[in-house]
Amino acid sequence: MVDLQVCPLCKHSTTGARQLHTFKSEVNRTRLQTTLVRCESCNHVFCDPQPTWEEVAPFYGQGTFYEVQNVANRFDFEAVEQLIASRYDDATKRFNHVPVHPGGRYLDVGSGGGLMVAAMQRLGMEAEGVEPRADAVAYCRAAGLNVRCGNLPDAQFPPDTFDCMSLNHVLEHVPDPIDLLIECRRVLKPGGELVVGVPNYRSLLFQIVGWGWLGIDQPRHLHQFTDETLRLAGEKAGFRVEEMTSESLCKFVEPELARWLRTKAFVPMTLTLKTRTAYPLASYLTRKGNATGRGESLVAHFRKQDAIRDVPSDTRLSPTR
Repeated sequence: MVDLQVCPLCKHSTTGARQLHTFKSEVNRTRLQTTLVRCESCNHVFCDPQPTWEEVAPFYGQGTFYEVQNVANRFDFEAVEQLIASRYDDATKRFNHVPVHPGGRYLDVGSGGGLMVAAMQRLGMEAEGVEPRADAVAYCRAAGLNVRCGNLPDAQFPPDTFDCMSLNHVLEHVPDPIDLLIECRRVLKPGGELVVGVPNYRSLLFQIVGWGWLGIDQPRHLHQFTDETLRLAGEKAGFRVEEMTSESLCKFVEPELARWLRTKAFVPMTLTLKTRTAYPLASYLTRKGNATGRGESLVAHFRKQDAIRDVPSDTRLSPTR
């Protein structure tokens, strides 16, 4: 564990950081205790002390799903087509919030099983991924996808390489979010767009289910972002923040409510899901969250400017709506 001396975002001293909650996690007899704190200056919520990669690695379940699936004919290309049908907006030419530039270059950082890479390739982009899990990389490569193994700095892409990039539910996992965003900015072309998705610490669902919310995900999530702190991270890295929205999908909210009922009232999840008991509340929370910026996830659109000097030096927090 590493005792942090300053906030990972604003670099203010952690001396006055407020402790919020302590978690005790265990997997395969590996135990780890983590504590979330809030910076007194910028209100960013993060783990302090911060677990090292060696301490948290067992909680990622390395070498499970993707090793089993690692043959080319097991990649679900039908799921890619279904995803495109449901998430491609022809009016804005965006897929899953990311701009589509046929013939341009796209990179998915933390590409996992390669669905985004495969979809953007299908939509006409020169699509690539970078992923630290060797089993996931082997799975993607077996399906003919261009995915490199490691973290983004390991790939050593030249500057100004990509027209657009995505960082989908990755930023909350890394020790230093600003460093990763700066590297993303380096490999983006001038005017290029980075789309970042993270769990929304101000989500309505978190308000209901509490610390058991999946978005907290201890000890793997080292950071908990709000719209203000995600905006601050983007600005600190030299991006212009063009848009900040939140998104909830009922198909994810409903099972989380079912899980909460199992924990609080011992109602089996299978019964709740079969009877759709939680559906009315899940539907309401989805609509309300999307309308108020308190959905399950935050989606930020960061634009690379020509020079970091264009970024306001005070990087004040500003409302997103």
